[in-house]
Amino acid sequence: MLDDINRLARGEEVQKKIKDPKRRNLVIAGVIAAVVLLTSGGYLISRIPQPIALVTLVDVAGLTETQAREELNGFTIIVERAPDPGVPIDRVASQTPPAGTKIKAGSEVQIILSDGPGKTSVPTTLIGTTLDQAKIILDGAGLVLAKTNPVESSEAPGTIVGVIPEPGSTVAAGSGVVLNIASGKVFVPDVIGISKIQATTILIQAGFIPNVIETQDPDQPSGVVLAQAPASEESAKIGSSVTITVNIYKPEPEISPSPTAS
Repeated sequence: MLDDINRLARGEEVQKKIKDPKRRNLVIAGVIAAVVLLTSGGYLISRIPQPIALVTLVDVAGLTETQAREELNGFTIIVERAPDPGVPIDRVASQTPPAGTKIKAGSEVQIILSDGPGKTSVPTTLIGTTLDQAKIILDGAGLVLAKTNPVESSEAPGTIVGVIPEPGSTVAAGSGVVLNIASGKVFVPDVIGISKIQATTILIQAGFIPNVIETQDPDQPSGVVLAQAPASEESAKIGSSVTITVNIYKPEPEISPSPTAS
């Protein structure tokens, strides 16, 4: 009977004489039931969800678009561009999903190519502000104060009266801006306790000319400003010099005694 069932399952004709009609009917019913079970069983097996193979995304940050596409072969690549001052132009700045994520092959992966630092505009609100206010405005625009130029003006001392490049002009983000500041007396910034580079930068930005004197003091930290003249919060004319005293003391290296011969 099993052979007959297999033949029926394959679609072959089965010819078998059964003398007893009742037995013949039972056999036919059994064969039909077996075929139904075999068919439905195969269907159910085919309906069981198969596990999906996942692929771990590699890191393509810093690569060119061509290199990134090679590394992400088998995925659908979506390319966008955006300014990024920390990534060279035409290099991948970021990817979504991030590296290390497991996703299906063929899934979408977005890469952001850097346009470099991007562009920004020189603020139009700098004229008439103080130096401290101008620094805040420049920082908000993604620009830095390169230096100040003292100029004769009828405006109050310390007032910003000119900007280079021109306000409203388009420049690269992170560019330096020169401010023309009305000459006259303004307060000298406090630079004591900071490094020589920091102190000279602050003084130049404030419109003063740093004059550096070096000294050696074993009781004070090396490389920092110990004194300044004029003192902080004293008023001095813009464009005048401010003398700072920088400690350059370096202790002598300790010499280990030579081992004695035994």
